[in-house]
Amino acid sequence: MNHLKAISMAVSLLLCSVVWARGNVGTPNGQPFTHLQEQIDQINQELDDLAESVGVTLSQLQADVSGLQSQIDDLNSEL
Repeated sequence: MNHLKAISMAVSLLLCSVVWARGNVGTPNGQPFTHLQEQIDQINQELDDLAESVGVTLSQLQADVSGLQSQIDDLNSEL
């Protein structure tokens, strides 16, 4: 989970630098920050979705490993 926070921070900083470099191109006064927050919120949601999908995958892998371990234990008991 710490990796996701680091990625989120890096993406946010990158996004800030891009918006900062562009200045107020195409946005009225005060709107760049609103637009920036919308982009940050969208990225954070995408990261949350990614974390959720990885969690499901990890849970499935743990279940698979548990099942395999059970089969190994059964085979070892037969020896």
